[in-house]
Amino acid sequence: MGDNKVRKGRFGEEIARRFLQALGYEIIALNFRTKIGEIDIIAKDEEDFVFVEVKMREDVDKWGLPAEAVTSHKREKMKDVALLYLQKQGVKKEVGMRFEVVEVLPKLGKARLIRDIF
Repeated sequence: MGDNKVRKGRFGEEIARRFLQALGYEIIALNFRTKIGEIDIIAKDEEDFVFVEVKMREDVDKWGLPAEAVTSHKREKMKDVALLYLQKQGVKKEVGMRFEVVEVLPKLGKARLIRDIF
């Protein structure tokens, strides 16, 4: 991955992190990686674990909305990685969990949350 792409990705994730904190989310992990995939942000919203994919697009007219890039394959990977995270943390009881996308639109100067993507 190119250096510029990594830098842009980190920039988008930082905007998303601040956005989620402003909504009252507690950030508990960033860029949780496993052999099967990665989750950009793991947070708690009250008692729920929230697994967040961050997508940033500079040219929405050309490429579409960022959340459109979260395919069913990506959602399934997120689910598998989330379950691994909970297992590694020793979470044994049934917990509330949800999957969300934060769209970062730098040209418009905003971020928005897409709740419960599946």
